[in-house]
Amino acid sequence: MNKKNVESPANKADADTISLSLSSKNYRYTKEDIDNFFTSDNGQKEEHTLEESICRPLIGKQSFKPFFLYCKMCPKVEFLYLESMEDHIRLKDPERHKIKLLEFLDNEEKEGKKVTKSND
Repeated sequence: MNKKNVESPANKADADTISLSLSSKNYRYTKEDIDNFFTSDNGQKEEHTLEESICRPLIGKQSFKPFFLYCKMCPKVEFLYLESMEDHIRLKDPERHKIKLLEFLDNEEKEGKKVTKSND
């Protein structure tokens, strides 16, 4: 399969303030999983869909280009293939992307604690 990188220098805009959210609260990864993903030479090893991706909070789907994915932190970065998008996240400014995933994980844990306390 031919994977085309369409990264643009226009992505230098400050995307650190982007709010990350999911339509479902089923993010099943840990800090250790995220660390392993970023230190791996191959990223996420098992076959998976976008919904199962460790990078799911950082990946959006284009509405005007069917099947294209984009990085929520670098909106002008688009790929057709999930593996290419995950490679972008893992290899292009990895610390910045990792921090956002860890922030997302931390927020999910805080939300989970709030739900547990309100159910007590």
